[in-house]
Amino acid sequence: MSSGDAILHAAASIGLRDGIKPLLAAPMTDTRQRQWIRGLVVATSATAYYFAVFSEVGIVALLLGAYGGVAQIFPLVFAAFYWPRATGAGALAGLLVGVGANTLFLVAPQLRPVPLHEGVYGLVANIAVFIAVSLLTPAHDREHLRAYTHSDRLAADEPVAS
Repeated sequence: MSSGDAILHAAASIGLRDGIKPLLAAPMTDTRQRQWIRGLVVATSATAYYFAVFSEVGIVALLLGAYGGVAQIFPLVFAAFYWPRATGAGALAGLLVGVGANTLFLVAPQLRPVPLHEGVYGLVANIAVFIAVSLLTPAHDREHLRAYTHSDRLAADEPVAS
C-alpha cells in the first residue's frame, strides 16, 4: 500500500491521542488503544472508500475544501510568533469560528456574498474573532510569555498583565 497504510495508521493514532483520549477520564491500556486505532483505521478507510467510489465530489473539490479548513491554523501560528497579546481563548474561538465559516460556505456556496473560496471567508471570521476575544480576555503575564519567547520582546508599556 506504499504510504497509504502509514497515513491511515497515523490518522487513527492521532485521532485517538488528540481527539478521543482527552475526552475520557480513565487512562487506556495499550490493548484498548490498539482496539481504538484498529476501529479508527476501518472508519477512515470506509470514509475514503465512499469518496473514491460513490461520491460525485471530485478530488480537486475535496482537496480545496480541506485546504480551507487547514488554512485556519495560519493566524494562530503567525500570532504565536508576532503578537504576545494573543490568548488561548482567542485562538480557540477564532479557530472554531473560522472552521465553522469555512464549512458553512463549503456546504452552502449559494450563501457566499462574493464568489471567493470558502477558506477566505473562514480566515476573515477567524482573524476577527481571534483578535476580539484575545483583547477581551485577560492577557498572559510577562513571565509566562518569556518562557515561550526566550527573550524580552515585550516593551515596558505593552498592555499585558503583570
